[in-house]
Amino acid sequence: MASRKMENSRPLYNSRIFQSFIDYLRTARPDLNSLEFLDYAGITPEELVDTAHWFTQEQADRFYQIIAEKSGDEDIARKAGRFSASSAGMASFQHYVVGLLNTETALLSMAKIFPLFTKGATVKAKRLAPGKIEIVSTPKTDVDEKPYQCENRMGSIEALPKLFTNDYGHIEHPSCFHRGAEACHYIVSWVDPKSLKIKLWRNYALIGSLMLLAPFYIVLPTGSFFFLATFFLCLDIALEVVYTRTKIKELEKIVEHSRQAAEERIEMAHTSYNNSLLVQEIGQATAEILNVDDLMHKLADLMCHRLGFDRGLILLADEAETRLFYKAGYGYSEEEQTYLEKTTFHLDKPDSKGFFVRSFLDKKNLTISDASEMADSLSAKSKNLLETFGVRSLLCIPIIYKDKALGILAVDNVNSKVPLKKSDVNLLEGIASHIAIGINNARSFQRLKQSEDRYRQTLESIEEGYFEIDLDRRLLFANKAFEEFAGLASGELGTNGFEHFFRPGSIAELERLLKQILDSRDPVRFAQLDLATDKGEVLPVDISISLIVDQNGQPTGYRGFLRDARDRLKLEMERKELEYKLQRAQKMESIGTLAGGIAHNFNNWLGGILGNISLIKMAVQGHGKVLERISKIEHIVDNAAKMNRQLLSYARGGNYEIKPTNLNDMVQEISETFAATKKDVVVKLLLDSDLGTVEADRSQIEQVLWNLYANATDAMPNGGVFTISTANATSETIKGRFHNIPSGDYVRLSCADTGSGILTEHMDTIFEPFFTTKKSKGTGLGLASCYGIVKAHNGFIDFVSQVGVGSTFTIYLPAVDAIPAVNGRVSSSVQKGQGTILVVDDEEIILESSIALLSGLGYVAVGASSGEEVLDKYSHELNALDAVIIDMVMPGMSGGELYARLKKLKPDLKVLLCSGYSVNENIQAVLDQGCQGFLQKPFSLDQLSTAIRSCLFKDT
Repeated sequence: MASRKMENSRPLYNSRIFQSFIDYLRTARPDLNSLEFLDYAGITPEELVDTAHWFTQEQADRFYQIIAEKSGDEDIARKAGRFSASSAGMASFQHYVVGLLNTETALLSMAKIFPLFTKGATVKAKRLAPGKIEIVSTPKTDVDEKPYQCENRMGSIEALPKLFTNDYGHIEHPSCFHRGAEACHYIVSWVDPKSLKIKLWRNYALIGSLMLLAPFYIVLPTGSFFFLATFFLCLDIALEVVYTRTKIKELEKIVEHSRQAAEERIEMAHTSYNNSLLVQEIGQATAEILNVDDLMHKLADLMCHRLGFDRGLILLADEAETRLFYKAGYGYSEEEQTYLEKTTFHLDKPDSKGFFVRSFLDKKNLTISDASEMADSLSAKSKNLLETFGVRSLLCIPIIYKDKALGILAVDNVNSKVPLKKSDVNLLEGIASHIAIGINNARSFQRLKQSEDRYRQTLESIEEGYFEIDLDRRLLFANKAFEEFAGLASGELGTNGFEHFFRPGSIAELERLLKQILDSRDPVRFAQLDLATDKGEVLPVDISISLIVDQNGQPTGYRGFLRDARDRLKLEMERKELEYKLQRAQKMESIGTLAGGIAHNFNNWLGGILGNISLIKMAVQGHGKVLERISKIEHIVDNAAKMNRQLLSYARGGNYEIKPTNLNDMVQEISETFAATKKDVVVKLLLDSDLGTVEADRSQIEQVLWNLYANATDAMPNGGVFTISTANATSETIKGRFHNIPSGDYVRLSCADTGSGILTEHMDTIFEPFFTTKKSKGTGLGLASCYGIVKAHNGFIDFVSQVGVGSTFTIYLPAVDAIPAVNGRVSSSVQKGQGTILVVDDEEIILESSIALLSGLGYVAVGASSGEEVLDKYSHELNALDAVIIDMVMPGMSGGELYARLKKLKPDLKVLLCSGYSVNENIQAVLDQGCQGFLQKPFSLDQLSTAIRSCLFKDT
């Protein structure tokens, strides 16, 4: 069809007209298949894109007929005309009107522009008055022009002023060729922008001042002339300023209008895409589910997730068509669903006024835009139903299969006041059609088991391809679906063997399957093969084959089904992708757990080292060189602790001080430091002034920024641009980029560089600890800690990168309704004290050094290596203790359990938790029970001093 030429007609219409329709549909109705329209009109894609190609009147009529039918839009010709000449779709006009001065010259040029698009009419244009043009189009005598072409022309003419004024022109159509006149007359008027009038006054003032200054130069004294010249100059400047400001305001209005139009088109495209997915999913469900009840519940679930209506239900008629019964629905409470399940609607009353019954019996759509206005015209049962369910608007669509009503699909709104649209009706009619097919398939499949005659009749109506072959593999029977799959003419079985219908690569597998079935007599379910279509395309199909035996049990042939496997393969691919994401997330969690354990043990060792260093430092006061060496060791241990904190950050065990934070303030404060560290890297800030607040640990997020900046500078050794941008976001805008992202508002922070980019083979491992491409320069913990910090903040981090172009890392943090906290610094110093303190730690080196440090601070320190030892030795002496330091992670009895046991014995006991991990869920749970504080290993002497005093005097 697509390549077949229309005959007995001459080319009249340029391909650009047809292209404008296709471009409009891609924007307004992306769910429609443009190739179907072209094929129906006998137009190939190659002809469409060839601007030198012309088409016949017959092709144009067929093209419009199929588009109007499929879109359900009676005004589509005018809308496509508007689109082609508006700023949104001016590709067809841009070569001809963009260079024109104003609206008037553009419209007057229509007489020259239209012949480039059509040979079917002559066009003339003349000026009637300022801001008003008359355009006359006279169809040629041998051309059978249709009304839709007049509508399309009107759309183009009224949209043209929009390019210059941002508003459609006002068009009058006093006489029309299609209403009996000799020609179509269009009178289009418009209002020029205010800036144009000001511009004219400016030009007149400039010319007038120049003309007046010339004679005054001769007759006036120099001083007076300069005074007059200055006056005219100020006047011209003032007019120029007024013109410029007015023009800017008009341009701002145009930009805002374009933005709103773009958002509307995006929303429209999103809705159309969502609807197309719904139709696709329903089609798949109806093809796969052969139980009516299961199918109805599946369809209700799909509509719940995709349809923009508050509630919906499916009613099906019994076999005798005397009752309508509730089968499935969504959006109803348990009480409402129970009510529907117990309610039946009688179909044996032809004069019934019930809206469900009327829609079923009349096989017509029934729309109730305002239930309150129609209550008096409905039956008492329907009126009661509307009141009980609080229905505002309702749409009933009969489910019809081959002109037989099977049931009712109904949707309604309770809260939404959005009026019902034609597109809603079209969509639901399509869904009802799929439901009808699904119901028929399911019922047909059940009847297959009853008798051979009814079995064969039913096969003609199902969507799957059915076939029967003999042992020599000759095709004995095929339903219509199989004929369509195989490219056979209706009723034609062909003389070739069954394997002829398959691709060469699948023939050997088919041979093996048939032999396996014959040997084992077990059927084969859903084996995938490739069918060879009559168009030379490859069609993957799922084939199910079983053996046919006679009354004596002897095999006589094979029967089976073919099902289009493309949707299933697509879903499997999507499932594998989700499995990969899940496996990757589990891998990162496993590595995080391992990293946390390593960091915890390492912190214990560092704590012992740092404690003993502090003891040595206290013992050698006055030995300058020894103290210097000890300070260097402390510095080394501090660096090791910092690296370990990065590892803990990856494991989401960092010590966080969460406060409401404005990321803009943080970025602005450290951007100057960024810029100063490397002069050849330009730091650009693109910050949203209305940015939301996040709950974050400032130092941790600063660490993320520094790590990303360090990576960016390494990727730009010769300099470049590092751009930091912020913006608000929602879960809807980032849906699909992450696995199970919670709904809500987010704040986006993006860091982009113009560096070397990330190689493809490295993209799956960049967030793993100790992975680095910097060789001896890096530890491989920078991005790993970024990942852990962001995850610990319940956020998400993602990146895109292109080799030679650069990388962009994007962070999403949950937004909160809070006022950002003011950042402040707290200093600490070593302070001695008095009292008896019990230290509980299973690490001997930590226990010994902690006791020694506390003794050095003036406290009486005692120790225990387990919770059991504490309860055994000190349970009766708790009153003698001023405080207890408990390690959270110990074999046997954990720190949390020990804390709970001690608090029962002495409720006012002061306890300080200690761990190689930082605050996590387990530690926070203990802190929430009243524990006085937390100390993370490794800790210095001044940190221990401060923590002890805070613990002892917290409640005083």
